[in-house]
Amino acid sequence: MISSVEIASTPTADTQGTCVVVHFPHGRYLFGHVAEGTQRILTERNLGMGKMGNIFLSGPVDWHTTGGLMGLILTLADTLASVQAAAVSLNQDREARGKLPLPLPTNRVDIHGGRNLAHAIASTRRFIYRRGTPIRTHEIRAPLSGLLRDGSAPDWQDDCLQVWYLPLPPTAKAQAQARRDEADADNQLLKEHLVASMFNDQWKLDVLRQQRLYEVSRSAKVFHRDHNNRIQEYKGPWPGEQGCDSDKQVLVREPWPAVQTFPAMLPPTQPSDESLCYIVKTHPRRGRFDPAKAKKFGVAVRDYKLLTAGQDVVGDKGAIISPDMVVGPTTPGNGWVVADIRSGHQVQGFLDRPEWADKTIMQGIAAVYWILSDDVTNDERLVKWMRDRPDMKHVILGKASSPNRIAFERHAKQAIQMHQIDPDRFPLPVHSNEAPPLAGDLAAVAQVGQPKETLRLANDAQWLDTAEPFMNTTAVVDDVVQRRAVRKLADAARRKLADPVFLAQDAEAQRGSPAYDVVLTALGTGSSLPSKLRNVSANLLQVPFYGSYIFDCGENTLGQLRRSFGYAKTDAILEDLQVLYISHGHADHHLGAASILARRAKLVQQNPNLPPLTIVASESFITWVKEYASVEDLGTASHVAFFQIAFEYEHGVAVPQVTRTDAVSGVGTALPNIEICRVDHCHDAMACVFTWPTGLRVAYSGDCRPSDAFAALGRGADLLIHECTFDSELQAEAVAKNHSTMAEALDVGRKMQAKRILLTHFSQRYPKMPIIDDTEQTVLYAFDLMRIKLHEFKKAALFLPALQKLLDESEPGGRGKTKGGEKPRGGKTKEAGKPTAAAKPEEAVKPTGSKSNQTPQDKSPEPDKAVKYAAGVFKRQVDDQTKAEFLEELAKQRRKEREAELRREAEERRQKEEEEKRLAGLTPEQKRERLDADAWVTVTSDGAADWWGGARVRSGRCRRRRCRRRRPRVRLRLRLR
Repeated sequence: MISSVEIASTPTADTQGTCVVVHFPHGRYLFGHVAEGTQRILTERNLGMGKMGNIFLSGPVDWHTTGGLMGLILTLADTLASVQAAAVSLNQDREARGKLPLPLPTNRVDIHGGRNLAHAIASTRRFIYRRGTPIRTHEIRAPLSGLLRDGSAPDWQDDCLQVWYLPLPPTAKAQAQARRDEADADNQLLKEHLVASMFNDQWKLDVLRQQRLYEVSRSAKVFHRDHNNRIQEYKGPWPGEQGCDSDKQVLVREPWPAVQTFPAMLPPTQPSDESLCYIVKTHPRRGRFDPAKAKKFGVAVRDYKLLTAGQDVVGDKGAIISPDMVVGPTTPGNGWVVADIRSGHQVQGFLDRPEWADKTIMQGIAAVYWILSDDVTNDERLVKWMRDRPDMKHVILGKASSPNRIAFERHAKQAIQMHQIDPDRFPLPVHSNEAPPLAGDLAAVAQVGQPKETLRLANDAQWLDTAEPFMNTTAVVDDVVQRRAVRKLADAARRKLADPVFLAQDAEAQRGSPAYDVVLTALGTGSSLPSKLRNVSANLLQVPFYGSYIFDCGENTLGQLRRSFGYAKTDAILEDLQVLYISHGHADHHLGAASILARRAKLVQQNPNLPPLTIVASESFITWVKEYASVEDLGTASHVAFFQIAFEYEHGVAVPQVTRTDAVSGVGTALPNIEICRVDHCHDAMACVFTWPTGLRVAYSGDCRPSDAFAALGRGADLLIHECTFDSELQAEAVAKNHSTMAEALDVGRKMQAKRILLTHFSQRYPKMPIIDDTEQTVLYAFDLMRIKLHEFKKAALFLPALQKLLDESEPGGRGKTKGGEKPRGGKTKEAGKPTAAAKPEEAVKPTGSKSNQTPQDKSPEPDKAVKYAAGVFKRQVDDQTKAEFLEELAKQRRKEREAELRREAEERRQKEEEEKRLAGLTPEQKRERLDADAWVTVTSDGAADWWGGARVRSGRCRRRRCRRRRPRVRLRLRLR
């Protein structure tokens, strides 16, 4: 069985971790870090996740290692559920045709990692959940009494791989905490149970239970039976209001089970610096069966399969024939090592591992992937270990040795093209294709790993020359230069921008505006999950003299900051960060917060005088931060102030209640005035308006349906940032998913009388820019890493036609009617419709749609690439690409063929024009002397001619009568003499 190991990512600004992907015909495995941005880079490099059933996390468990794990789990769960559903549908079709059903594919995901793995995953139970996808954690802990191994048997194996765990011992302080943790096994069982219930519970979105009205939370969606016994939404009085019957029987949806599990807070743990490494090997391969020898020994053909299965058979003369008599020698398996070492004290623990002296384990090891921190990259002990094993290839994958190359090339290409059109709003991505050279001793024994570099494992391990080259940014610039229509529109915008009349009008409009020099950077403008062109929601607002503010913080926000500003300026922004605002509990709006807090905590250690960071969020997010802070230092003990938002209901209206719940409540924090209102999306969704002493007002919608309360709250705002998930034609879908269309977002801005509107949070199905005819409002469309000064909105709007033309020419398609919907990461919003089923006490009732006080789990999304290719996976079990990937490749091929055809036609036209020009200046006599005539000649394979000139084969029908065969037709250029 041929397999390969491919480097999927190396450390860069926006792919912070290192991981390798192992390819087998029947499955895939991931080793290393699942850092933020991992699933996006897997999509960028066409490494499908449909067959990934095992994830092996290396290093200690912290957000650097696991920051992208939660989003990856959600994507895997959705993909595997779609494959499972497609398999069931296929079996139903087979049974209807009288065929036997095929075995269902497994949909379980196993996650292997170090200490605190279960705690890190369980802490996300309030916003990460899926049904029907068992997730099993394998938490590997370093032994507290030595590093002895009992024999050479692997710690884990399946049909493809054998894996040996190599946990490196912690420091003395962490080891003492580990002993206390070992004594409390019940807490670990509780966390593992929580992880299991998060992904494999039988809870259903559309099940209602009976309760008394006084027992129901005011934030829940409540139903009751009308006089016709039909289920309707309850809109009557509540307990404490006049005319309320508190004992009335009503129907509510049960919350997600994981959030009801006792205790409300997880038992605390302590950060651990135990690092986990791996030895990985393929199974030995059976030798080739020799049928000639089997025939010589008189073995019947029917017994061949027994010999290949390792069983003895009896020959025709009664002799016992063993497999080793007719099967060639077994080929040992090949393998590699993943060595993740973070600190100097772990180096000796790595060198002391007993596996290095075990010849059975080390036989066939071809490579070592070194994931090293900056402190240990040039450690002399490790260099000596490498030098003593010259038969292995040593690949260095540390941050200090890897260039900060562009990882997301599709987005970088778009950003560079837009920079050529409007450089003031679209800065170039900060990157470098040069890395510091390895030290002399290390360079002699190792080399730096490159993305997509592949180790092929067959009879002998082979390194393939498949490394991904650095992005050719010059070609991207040249491509824009050749687009005449785009350049023409951009030049027109620049001429308008230089018009003194326009500049005078704009200066007059901006006079006295508090928005002057306020800068907004769109760090993520997509919805649901990261795509090649858009990251998930995040916005940075920089207000002169008042610091920086982040509105929502989706996965890889820190990476987007570093790609936009560089490492040093990003640290300065984090030091100046005043408020982190989270609009609601869906994971695509806050999975990047932990890395922001962790990095700021390290900056606080260097400068303890930094002011505390204020987090404004709902209870679910704040609880998660406090639970996860026991895994990794996030600075919550001294430099984070929490302002928890809850909603109380007065006369049917949700009124926000702000409570300070942090440990530094005595420390003053200089905050702008923050006004909040509840909006219709999920149970804790809210919109806000920030007002600074200068009079600057910024309104942020988060995810929501259009809200009159929000429009009234932000009246006269200098900037409205509003979500625009769907195109205006998809009104029904926006209602079903509790999002807004473009027309609805603009209508909110009109009611709010907002001076500027920035549309963001686009569905990932829309890589391009929508077109609107509204000329009354100043509207811009957000793109990732776009940086705009608020007083320059009208200047930026001048370049919209050029940007639109660029996107139209760059990618086929655009915004339009599409099936399916957007799924929030970690949960779903309500669907359209009313409940119609009947229910008895404690009996399940299935409404067609409603909201609950928890973000509910919706049905699977419209089958897309996972479902479309599931049938092929189910039948063949060998295809490594999804059908969507195949279609994408086919579309690329067709585009290339079309481009080649256009180039060929253009060349023909050019040659014809040159020939006409050449003949135009000749006299009739000269033309007759030098005339070149074209003639069509039909030739067959047996025809021969000695013609002067070149020839080109074309397809053409045979010219004989009643003959329909197609024969090659050659166009010959003949010299007439």
